[in-house]
Amino acid sequence: MTKLKMITLCGIFVGTPANGLIATAAQGVGAERPAVQPAIGTDAARQDDPPPFTQRDDYVVENPDLIYVEVEKQKALPGRPIIGSRLVRPDGTISLSFYGELFVNGLTVPEIKVKIIRHLQKFLRDEPLGLVELHKNGLPVIDVATWQPKRIDPKDSKAVLVRVTQCNSKYFYVEGEVLSPGRFPLSGKQGILDAITLAGGLSARADRAQIVLYRQGLQGGAESFTVDVDRSKQTKPPATDYQLKSGDRVVVRARSGGEVTTGRIPSDRAPDALPIEGPEEDEIAIDGPALERLEKRIADVEQKLDSILEMLKRQPG
Repeated sequence: MTKLKMITLCGIFVGTPANGLIATAAQGVGAERPAVQPAIGTDAARQDDPPPFTQRDDYVVENPDLIYVEVEKQKALPGRPIIGSRLVRPDGTISLSFYGELFVNGLTVPEIKVKIIRHLQKFLRDEPLGLVELHKNGLPVIDVATWQPKRIDPKDSKAVLVRVTQCNSKYFYVEGEVLSPGRFPLSGKQGILDAITLAGGLSARADRAQIVLYRQGLQGGAESFTVDVDRSKQTKPPATDYQLKSGDRVVVRARSGGEVTTGRIPSDRAPDALPIEGPEEDEIAIDGPALERLEKRIADVEQKLDSILEMLKRQPG
């Protein structure tokens, strides 16, 4: 059925007694129509907001990361609570408000927790900081060997909570034939396989033997490493699964001969001096099976519209 025919049918249907029948048919057709997913390379598929940060004890905090610090309620000084996110400033310090400032740049989260507790010992007793083991009645547990209260290592204290809430200092990019290209936080010892998983996995047209890692070289130039995903997975630990560094770009190429474009990252979010391959503009790619399903549904719609037209012709007057 041509577009002109379909437009003519829509004009005939308006104002006729069969409006209810047409609406019912249209609802039936819509119910069979699958949800349209954002195409690779479109703005809908890009991630403007950073994904949730995966907590790792080996993550090194740097400016301008955001960390959350909390001391249990009723444990801090009256009217001087310690709770909330703290920005790591350019000089590497965080503010603890009334309790002063602390240098945390280059430390891991467990190290920051210990440093905060040691600092707060200037203002608070060991019990509220969770450094003494207590009975249910609140009294200290006595170590029979020393007849002193049992001590708790600061890193194991449950009264003080420290975690990273937003990674702003280290990130990497994934683009090309993945389901959700974009920028992702580098939370620790992540490899190329981890990067692909965070990006939603490979698309149907990805060349699994052509995963390219672009990295800024020590001398200022760009380095590239090619990884075969399937071959890498066959060994434990995975071979050639390079550990990512901040600023790395993982590009998943399309199979040779495929008419697929790469999902590009906007230039304002891409690091300088790294090569970007692919067309200048984003396009929507539809594979063969999806196109066949779409054509079949269009044919079903045309058949139902023809049936409705025949019913209208049979109506008297």
